[in-house]
Amino acid sequence: MKTKSFYDEENRETFREEYAAMALHEKAMENPALAVAGILAVVTFGLVVVDAVGLV
Repeated sequence: MKTKSFYDEENRETFREEYAAMALHEKAMENPALAVAGILAVVTFGLVVVDAVGLV
């Protein structure tokens, strides 16, 4: 969990352009903790919906 810093405005803009060009799985690897939390949230929501419908 390393903090990323930008040296100047040009460095930040370069990162934004590169980030915009990344595929979804590459963007997820930029912040793995957020990616895992998002997946857990979707799975939990799915289980709640399935339970509410009565399929489980």
